[in-house]
Amino acid sequence: MVGDRWVEVIRVASRYYQWNPTTRLSFARVSFGEFRDRIASEHFDGPRVYLQDDVNNFPALKAYYREPQYLARHNLKRTKLWVSGAGLVTPLHFDAVEVLHWMMEGRKRFVCFHPGLRNFYPHGILSTGPFNSQVNADAPDLRAFPRFRRTQPIEFVLQAGEVLYIPAYYWHQVESLDAYNASMSFIWLASMAKNLRYFRQFGRCSGSTKKSSGPSAPTLRAERAGTRNKTTKRARAAQ
Repeated sequence: MVGDRWVEVIRVASRYYQWNPTTRLSFARVSFGEFRDRIASEHFDGPRVYLQDDVNNFPALKAYYREPQYLARHNLKRTKLWVSGAGLVTPLHFDAVEVLHWMMEGRKRFVCFHPGLRNFYPHGILSTGPFNSQVNADAPDLRAFPRFRRTQPIEFVLQAGEVLYIPAYYWHQVESLDAYNASMSFIWLASMAKNLRYFRQFGRCSGSTKKSSGPSAPTLRAERAGTRNKTTKRARAAQ
């Protein structure tokens, strides 16, 4: 679908990339064929490469999918392509946008949490990554981050052909499970009301030692091609 075009990939030192406010991402320009060869030969705990790019840079892909009808009522801002090998972990973070994540090939394990700030130890609001947690959700250091024990994870595996709705401001950590994993994210802006609701938390929690319960939020959910699936929280992608 992509061919052997040149792509810009992200290089990380290990399977678990912990965001650091003092460093920048490292990029490499390779052919897509070379990129696939690299991820096929990666050692489990060694350096990794992965692809994260705007789908408009891959025009041949448009013949293989169509945007979900659900998005017709929203102002779609961006569609991103993700490709990675087995074991790569995207650390715990939230996005300030609404996302439908479609698993095209392979599988991903999601660990998700309701919105909030105090129990997740994000980097400071004035940093370049206030949406990133300092906690590894799979192996939390509860001595360093004791309030994280108060959180309740929602964990599941997203299979090929399924779509997950990730509401804005929901925390999630993601692990690629198969030797080759390809997915696409349909992204649109959160409502102004939702943005204001969660932006207020930054002011309340910055430098504060008080417990913050945070506002109530809708249950994390995914929908099956236009019909809600109440049991699996996942959905089949529209064909």
